[in-house]
Amino acid sequence: MSDRNYIRWDADGVEKIPENEEQDIRDVVDKINETQRRFYKENGHCFGGTHARTQGIARGSMIVSDDLPMHLKQTELFSHAAEYPIICRYSSEPSDPKLDDRIPQPRGLAMKVFNVRGEMFEPGKDFSTQDIEFNSTPALDLADAKTTKEILDLRLNYGYNTTEQESKIEERSDKELQKARNQTAYRYGDYVVKYRLIPNTPAQKKRSEETVDTQPDGVLHEWLRDFYRDNEAEYLFQVQLLGNLTEQPVEYAGSEWDSEKYPFQTVAKVIIPKQDSWNEERNRFWVDHLRVDPRHGLNNTDVEALMAQNGESKGNARKRVLVVGAGAAGMSTAHHLSEHPDKFDVTLIDAVDYCGGQAFSIPIDKERHGASWCNQGVQGGSYIFHHTVTMFNRQGYHADPCELHVSFGKDDTFWNNVFPTELLVRHEKEVRRLATLLKFMRWFEIFFALLPLKLVFKMFFFSEEFTNTIALPMTALFLGTGNETPRVPAIMFERLCTSPTYGMWYPSDKNTVVSNKPPMIVFPKFSEFYETWRKDLISRGVTVRLSTELTEIVQRNKHGVVVKLKPRTPAPDHHNPAGGDPDAPQGEEKYDELVLCCLADTAKRVLGKTASWKEKKVLGSAKFSDDITITHNDSDYMKKHYENFYRDDLAVANVNGTDQTERCNFARTEYRPMYYIKMYPEDKSKLEMCFDCTNYQSQFPEKVPFEQHIFQTIYLNKDRDSHLWSDNEIAEDKIIRKDWWHQLCHSYTHYLFVVPWMMFLNAKNHTRFAASWTLVNAHEVAVMSGIAAAVDLGATYPEDLENDKFAFLCFRLYYLLTYGKWYRRHYTSKQYVKQHGETEAAKDGKSWATGLYGSVYKGPGVSEVERSAWREDIKKGYSTGNLS
Repeated sequence: MSDRNYIRWDADGVEKIPENEEQDIRDVVDKINETQRRFYKENGHCFGGTHARTQGIARGSMIVSDDLPMHLKQTELFSHAAEYPIICRYSSEPSDPKLDDRIPQPRGLAMKVFNVRGEMFEPGKDFSTQDIEFNSTPALDLADAKTTKEILDLRLNYGYNTTEQESKIEERSDKELQKARNQTAYRYGDYVVKYRLIPNTPAQKKRSEETVDTQPDGVLHEWLRDFYRDNEAEYLFQVQLLGNLTEQPVEYAGSEWDSEKYPFQTVAKVIIPKQDSWNEERNRFWVDHLRVDPRHGLNNTDVEALMAQNGESKGNARKRVLVVGAGAAGMSTAHHLSEHPDKFDVTLIDAVDYCGGQAFSIPIDKERHGASWCNQGVQGGSYIFHHTVTMFNRQGYHADPCELHVSFGKDDTFWNNVFPTELLVRHEKEVRRLATLLKFMRWFEIFFALLPLKLVFKMFFFSEEFTNTIALPMTALFLGTGNETPRVPAIMFERLCTSPTYGMWYPSDKNTVVSNKPPMIVFPKFSEFYETWRKDLISRGVTVRLSTELTEIVQRNKHGVVVKLKPRTPAPDHHNPAGGDPDAPQGEEKYDELVLCCLADTAKRVLGKTASWKEKKVLGSAKFSDDITITHNDSDYMKKHYENFYRDDLAVANVNGTDQTERCNFARTEYRPMYYIKMYPEDKSKLEMCFDCTNYQSQFPEKVPFEQHIFQTIYLNKDRDSHLWSDNEIAEDKIIRKDWWHQLCHSYTHYLFVVPWMMFLNAKNHTRFAASWTLVNAHEVAVMSGIAAAVDLGATYPEDLENDKFAFLCFRLYYLLTYGKWYRRHYTSKQYVKQHGETEAAKDGKSWATGLYGSVYKGPGVSEVERSAWREDIKKGYSTGNLS
């Protein structure tokens, strides 16, 4: 029937507005409000103005096929293959819920279709639903606004006297219509339709021939409950298109369109599985919290544009991009795509109910600890994190500077970067040899690129104790490599000591290994920062859907990407368990491009049958472990397992003939360890890590008694190493929170089988990968990976950052590594500069890059004063003054 000439919704004669219609509509609204007020007084509860009596509520799905002819592919709802979760309410027409089921009134079905994408009418712009209403008869008695007003008058006056009401209706010229009841016409994309649901199973068709017992006043809800207890229902969703204005009047709903001359055509199936359709709790929730409103739905956008969004036509239409994961990588991807609203329609989803991924904040007792919050998961970084701190500034936040103090080992294996200890004297010769080894590795680092760290130290005859107590902690500290540190590429350790830009231990000390206090930055309140960023994305037109999980990628081909999504129920600790909400309805959605900002093993799982052999091999080579962070304030545990203070009995004033008195004097009063690493006595190559958040994070006062400090102890690799853990020694009443993490293992195999192969996965099958695991586990890498995905889709690298020479170099190298492409200059090209001169953004970016190669960020994203967040939070009432 695609060859028929259907009439467009905007054709002449389709809509003829009757005289006084606006006033009649206002009168109808008043009548409905009057009805609701009357029944509120009688029942003590507010009900809908019509169809107040519920017979059943059932969940199911609406399935749209991809093979619809073009004239039926109208609106976003039916323009592509999809499966939408739905909930339906069966009801009867009276507005008084006390009127029982035996009254011969029209029956209604109200349907809410979830996960609908597209431009919504203003009243429903905050909801991703399409609301649809059905009546049990092919005709509507309330044929127009004037008739509706008159019939409502009759119902108000004679609602409890059905005999008198019927006699008054008999006096009307449209009395037959008032007994038949008809349906209205709706815009359907380019066209106009009436629609219906047709039962499509033998069980449903059989029921249409049966009669029911008229005795109980709840006969209909019992009848529905019995049916759905034993049967699945299937309906055909059909539309009847407008083809003749004379025979198919649009404005007057009291006329049935001839279905033989103008046949109904199927556009979807509605499936409702077996279930309990009469559930008091579900019924109360609907009555109290839900309503079906035709204005909650799609504003019927031009169909040509919709087809283009789904990869079928119109080259200048926006690409629909689904970004999976609202951590640093996903937020960064969405942000930089949103800079081009004419090119991209962006949807960002995450299974949890907050943005930030592993970076979030938790509340703590302000009066006891001096601050009301504490960052969890991600706490700080380096001055080379240009992309991260630039985003802080864009959202109105800043990081604070600090000088890092560390504490490695306990008692005779204790050493640190602030003052020398007996351990370094004991390994004096190996300390000197380490300086030589680092030079050698720097000269021939290509040969050490993938050799495991522990193997290299063994090859050069370093002792087990030196390797385990000195080299491994130095590496694990900054790279988060945990118990895989013996297997990390040796080049990582070498670069930490020899690189003048990102070498946190640079320059190394030939007498004490390290003597510098690495300049670090401490991040702002992450939950607040990410919530601000989320709101900013929404204001830019990004659709952010939290508590929404990608369960499966169904299709990736030239027609785009089809995914299955389901809603998730937020958990009290905001960490949704894997496999949760198994009964939640799943819906299919279609996009042009997909960016997976999730862990590699999660990406492999959701790719499912669509994964290529390369994707299976590369993603499957990334290894992960399950770690737990326990946030606590058990100072006794810390004293037992770590060195927290300067110790005269372990400090040494002379190492290798070099006087260390000045360092020792400083440490006596100023040593404040922030990072700790403990080597397990049973196996010193295995580590336990810890933060003193009070010493490190900048919202805490400068002076807090040690017994009131906040600590975060991290136990690594549950499956392999949990037998070494001492987590049971932390006092239960001192535990504030426990968080499990699924963390990347940075073994040399990651850099042999994963990282170099990402360029062969990215931008294939409309899919890109963005996350820190694509290189190294750092917040900066996550942010950069998001920018890279956006740039590869067609976004532009930011002008200010392109003028920040270090940020731009890092991005270009990352983009080359993960996409195999060298990003060409745009804002710093000679042609652009010649045409536009030096802009304010260019001046800003240039000013940020200071130090060697521009590696040290100096701009509004980092304050110049330590603990400025504390001073700001005192004014806000979030922190206290000094507690000691």
